[in-house]
Amino acid sequence: MIRNVIAQKIAASWHGGQWSALYQFASSGTYLVENHLRYLQEVETELHPEYNLLPGTLPKAQEKELNRLRRYFISMGEKKGIGTNWEVHSLYGYNIPFVTEDTPKEILDKIIAISYPI
Repeated sequence: MIRNVIAQKIAASWHGGQWSALYQFASSGTYLVENHLRYLQEVETELHPEYNLLPGTLPKAQEKELNRLRRYFISMGEKKGIGTNWEVHSLYGYNIPFVTEDTPKEILDKIIAISYPI
């Protein structure tokens, strides 16, 4: 797993502005349980520029960097007791992170839910 400072630098390169979870992490270096799904969703969005209005592809180095960041957030979640699963959106085909059922309720209650259009 990458170190916190490396994850912070990667997040700083990829955040979507001051309201994004990656911006929060890049600014503070603090993993917040409540942002677990938001971190993963933002990284997943960056990993798949083909889903954008102006589709594109990522160079392998950037893809590797984002995958390292995704693994970092999954690992940080595991340390806090959060299990993560991925499912494919039934209509649009992109990957969606979910918290597993074995995640303790007191942690589930803190996590900000993400809604996806159907």
